[in-house]
This record gives sequence, C-alpha cells and structure tokens, in this order.
Amino acid sequence: ALNLLDASRIDVSGGATVSTVGAVTGTNAGSITLESNVLRNASENASLMHIGANLKGRSLVGGGTLALRGADEVLIAAQPTPRGVKDGAAPGSLVLTDEFFRNGAFTKYDIQAASSLQVQPGAVISPKASNWMLTASASRVASGTDLSTFMDQGQLPDAQRKAVSVSLGAVTPFGSNPAGDLSVGAGALIRTDPLATVTLAAGLNLDVEGQIRAPGGNVSLSLRDTPGVGTAETPSVGTLRVGATGVIDVSGGSVLQIQTGLLPQGRVLAGGNIDIQTSLVTARLTPVEILNGAILQADGASARLGVSVTTAAGGVKVREQTVNSPGGTINIVAREGGATLAGDLHALGGRSAANSNPDAAAADGSFSLKLSGVRAGAGPEAINLVDTYTLVVQNAPITQADAVAGSVQVSAQSLAAGFADVSLQSMDRIRLIGDVNLAVKRNLVLDAPLIVASPQSKTITLSGGSSVLMGSTLNPDIPTVTTAITGLSELVLQGGLVEFYGQLGLRGFKAVNANATSEIRLNGVAQNSTQQGLLALKADLTLNAPQVMVTSNSDFTIDAAGQKVVITGGVASAA
Repeated sequence: ALNLLDASRIDVSGGATVSTVGAVTGTNAGSITLESNVLRNASENASLMHIGANLKGRSLVGGGTLALRGADEVLIAAQPTPRGVKDGAAPGSLVLTDEFFRNGAFTKYDIQAASSLQVQPGAVISPKASNWMLTASASRVASGTDLSTFMDQGQLPDAQRKAVSVSLGAVTPFGSNPAGDLSVGAGALIRTDPLATVTLAAGLNLDVEGQIRAPGGNVSLSLRDTPGVGTAETPSVGTLRVGATGVIDVSGGSVLQIQTGLLPQGRVLAGGNIDIQTSLVTARLTPVEILNGAILQADGASARLGVSVTTAAGGVKVREQTVNSPGGTINIVAREGGATLAGDLHALGGRSAANSNPDAAAADGSFSLKLSGVRAGAGPEAINLVDTYTLVVQNAPITQADAVAGSVQVSAQSLAAGFADVSLQSMDRIRLIGDVNLAVKRNLVLDAPLIVASPQSKTITLSGGSSVLMGSTLNPDIPTVTTAITGLSELVLQGGLVEFYGQLGLRGFKAVNANATSEIRLNGVAQNSTQQGLLALKADLTLNAPQVMVTSNSDFTIDAAGQKVVITGGVASAA
C-alpha cells in the first residue's frame, strides 16, 4: 500500500544562488515518483493508494517529473476536487482533476494505471508550470532562507514558460493476455502549452472521443506490449480509435514576446507531429481506426509580426511582415488488424487569410503510412495471421466504416490536398483502384514488393514535384514474390527524380512511362553483401530523362521479357 497522510508534504522545489554582484540564478526543481503495487500479480487485488500529501516542485527555472504509478484505476474527472486528487470508489483507485496537473514547476506528468484510465467526458487537463517570481529583496536575503518567505509564485509569459508534457497510460503488467483500457471521453480536452508532448498508451483498448491540442508539439497514441504478457501466436483484438468526435491538433501557432515596441515580435511555430501505432506483438490484430468525423491536423500557422531586417544603409529596422510556418507530420503504423482512415487528415502550410495566392503559403507537411506484420515463413509450422497485406489507393474519399484485416485504404485526392510528402509502405502490395492520380508537391514514395493495378484501371499517374520512388527492401528471411503479370493499364511516373530501388514487381499494366526532369535512378539495396535490384514487368517500358543511371556498386536487372524497353531523353554529346 501507498498511504501519504493528509496534510503531509513532499517538496522538491529548487533553490537559488546570489552572485557577488547581486545576480540571482535559480536551480531546477526535482522529481517525485509515487509507486505502488509493483509486485502485484493477476490473482491479487489492488492495495490501498492514498495521496493526501501536498506535492510541490516550485522553481525559478523549471522542474522534473511528477509520476504516479500503480493505481488500479484512475479517473480524471470534470468536477474539481481539493488538491486535484482523492481516493476513488474502489480500493486502489484514484480520482484526479485539472488542479493536480498544476503542481508548481513540474514539466512532465506521468500517470500510469494498472487496469484502466479514463478521462471523463467534459474533463479538462490543461497543465501549466508555475514558477517562483523574483522580488526586490531576493538578492539581500541570508543563505538558507526558505524561498517561500521572499518569493512570489506565478506564471511566466508564454515565450518564457516551459511547456508541460503529459503521459497517460493503462498497460496491465501482469496476466496471461494483454489488458489495459484508456479512454478520452467526448467533450474532454487535453490542452497543453506550445511544444509540449502528449503520450497516450494502453495495453489493449485506446479510444479518443475528445480533443487533444498541443500547438507545435507531439501527440502519440499506441498499444504497447508487456514482456511476459500474451504471445505472438495468439494475439488479442483490441481498440485503437480516434472516434467521430475526436480531434488531435498539433497545428503551429504564434508565441509572442513581451511587447516593447509598436509591433508584436515572437515566432511562428511549425506544425507538430502525430504518431499512431498498434502493438507489435500481443495486440497486433487490433485495427487502427480514424473514423469519419475525426480530425488529425498538423498545420502550420500564420501571423503578422515585427521582423528585424537590414536596410540598404546597413542598419536594422523592424518591419511588419506576414510570417508563415510549415506543416508538420502524421505517421500511422498498422499491423495485421489493418486500418480505416475515414477522418480528415492534413498538415497544411501556414497561409495568410488575406492572401489567396497558394504560392505565398509555407510548405505543406508529410504523411507516412506503414502496413506490416509478423511473417512466419511458408513452412508447415508457420503461423501467419494474415495471408497478404494490401494498401489500397483510390481517388475518392474513404467511406469505409470497418477495418479489414491486413488492409488499409487511402484517398489519393485527400493525400494530395493535405500533404507535400507522402510515403506509403506495405509488407506485400499496394493496389491502385481505378484511374488513380496521386500528385504531391514534393516527394512520393510507394514501398512494396508489388504494385498492382485493378482490372478497371486505364491510366494511373503518380507524380512528385521533387521525386517519385518505387520499390522495396528485400527481407532475406522471407522470399518476396515479385512476379509480373500483364494487364490493361498505363502507368505514368513524373518527377524531378524517378527512382526504382530494391525489388519491385508490377502487375496489371500494359505500358509504364517514367519521366524525370533530372534523372532516372536504378538503385540496388543490400543483399548478401551486394547491392541488388530488380524491376519485373510484363509491359512496355519507357525511361525518359536527361540521364538514366545505375547507382554505384549496384547490380540492377530490368526483367521485361518479350516487351519493349526504350531509353530516351539523354544528351547525345554526353555519350
């Protein structure tokens, strides 16, 4: 049991030193870790956990972590409670409120439950660090004086205050099967200062129906494996969902300095990062679900600020300018359970509402999707939960309500509208449905052993303003089938650079036209101490670029038996 009696106190506040000239320098506050039920097993009930103590960590400059681990159940409630913590209804459970997340200068709160953690509908978590504030007498007090007797407590301005990060988890550390439920209810809000990190992790079920807002920061959702709990052969099916009312927003914003002149000054933060991934082993049959109505955004921002510029005479002048910041990144990893991505996902560059010219906006951000799993091989003892992994690309928006094992669909139109860089990776194949036109502003990567056109496809166009890369890295333990099959579709590739790398088979095409304004590159990847590459197709192939080259030390084969291969666009004088 862990029983911190009422009115007791744990204080890890920092101190300060005064130099011979009267300058005051603060020291960081320390960290507090409260932990119970460490040796509990599945047959034991949770023991008492009572937090009656006042927990303090004040400082002039910043602090460490306030960690609370081992409560069986944690409820983060909407109604306030004294000191922000009280005993829950069941033994070993706790109720927290927003006040708990404002205990002085701590810069991280780490709350881990053994069975469940629920952010109640309507609850708010809005952590902000409070600091000691210097008073006029601070440089004259005697050594050893309690700082609380001559310091005020308050919050620094946004540009000076350290962001406070939050980690919430419910990963059951015992038992024969993965367990642990974490939920953020509809109407609940986790809101941090700019550049903070919000981490949510569960052992089996994680459901976000509320809002998480961390301007320019990082938000991570994951199902986690626990050593000794569950097996790879019999994984469980859980939940990893951003529901129809869920919002994850890491868009940038402006952080202003204290204004001393006529114009506001500060910085405009770029969009942050959103990472979502399911369990690697024990809950890998769990799908990733971004439901229709959900919003994942990592946009940049725009603001009018005073910017110091050098004049023609060599002086410095502050002028008002529009400052735009780039979009961030959204990364999703799905495994055997597949995924449904029917929500609104984007990472647009910041742009002024007063300027409709798209060229005036900052750069859009990046999207990465990976579909993979555990492949046991092809022998009689193999246990493969999914026969094939298929990443489907179509033009139209995604309306799929339920995930399909081993499959995920994406919309080419939505990706092109929301991101400048797009990377799609599948363990087996990428399937293009209909006349797909996927055109991004910078870099497009399609990573899979097989790229397959559907029978109804006529023309498929894949383009990137900077580059288009297609191929896969061979797994030496599992032979990759890249057998080509002819078809009726034409594949058009367009980019500054077009690269084929590793092992790639094309199916469903009658013609492949690769057009690069700078170079077409054939790139082998490491295999048995050599750099090997293969492009296999049953279609006519045209490579059109100023230069077509094989990378150094690569042994690259184009297998187009019975088809025409044309290389054009080079400069004759360079031969």
